Amino acid sequence: MYPVVLIGFAYGVLEFQRIQGLPIWCQYGGEGYDINAKIAESDIPEWKISKMKDFHAALQALLEDRFHLKAHFESRDVPAYALVVAKSGPKFKAAIPGDTYPNGQHDRQGKPVIGMRWNFDSDGVHGHLVSQADTMSSLAQYFSSILGPTVGRMVVDKTGLTGQYDFSMPILVDWTTRQPPEDSEASIFTVIQDSLGLKLVPTKAPVQYLIIDHIERPSEN
Repeated sequence: MYPVVLIGFAYGVLEFQRIQGLPIWCQYGGEGYDINAKIAESDIPEWKISKMKDFHAALQALLEDRFHLKAHFESRDVPAYALVVAKSGPKFKAAIPGDTYPNGQHDRQGKPVIGMRWNFDSDGVHGHLVSQADTMSSLAQYFSSILGPTVGRMVVDKTGLTGQYDFSMPILVDWTTRQPPEDSEASIFTVIQDSLGLKLVPTKAPVQYLIIDHIERPSEN
């Protein structure tokens, strides 16, 4: 595994461009490492009830010990998009508590899948982003991460809509994999407004960057 992935997971930074100061050997295509960790038998009961933040802390400690990693967070104002409601108003409805979603998505046990999913069409090019009782903040995060290659900026939720909502939006595979041509890039903004009644408005927003102060290649076992 590349160090950039380990560091991103340890510190909760999923957008790797927000990790600054890593040498080339730590980045994608650089040097990969295998990590084999074992929990002492006496610690197993405690780990069974531990939370994800405890695992992140343990991974940070490992990086500090083996890679001599030193890092800190720094807030920077960067160009972003504000997700806002268009003049036409939102084109989706509030989720109904306890809705069984008879025509929606379900897990293997038959329970409704709460959140956002991407349904692919048979052509492998088109699809739909479908939400079952998800939030606008989750949608903004989706635009920032999964659709980041097309949107090109971080997206922050400024809709003022605080509930959970059901909605559907057409989507292209290319929007998740590369920066499309200029005419295609503009289409995503049109689709967001036409299908959801929302807009992406240029703004600036504070973003937490993880700054790498020091890192070394790990010593052999």
